[in-house]
Amino acid sequence: MREILEKKSKQNGLQEKMLIKVALAITLLGLTFLFFYADEFTIEIADRIDTIPAEEKVRIAGEVTRVSTHENVIFLEVEGKRTETMDIIVFNDEDLYVKKGHYVDIVGVVEDYKGKKEVIAERVEVK
Repeated sequence: MREILEKKSKQNGLQEKMLIKVALAITLLGLTFLFFYADEFTIEIADRIDTIPAEEKVRIAGEVTRVSTHENVIFLEVEGKRTETMDIIVFNDEDLYVKKGHYVDIVGVVEDYKGKKEVIAERVEVK
């Protein structure tokens, strides 16, 4: 009886080691995939935000037509390709110098605020 228990214990140990090796191999394969293909997924520039559902990530490019700064928040009004203006909110953790007339490329999330769509910026690039 003791020999049978020892044999099963060894088999379980071998199965655990194999499972760990397989999990490690799959993890490395997944990380390699992400490394090479992460740049492949780009967000298209949106012409309008009123047709985009809330909580969806969006990319906006256009000319800044108005800038308002309040403590650590910057409110931008950006005119896109179709001369539609969009409200962009930037929570300013670091110094961002943007003024009227600058061309910006913004990635953020669409939010509904008082019945109007606006973008909460995650990244702002002044060009």
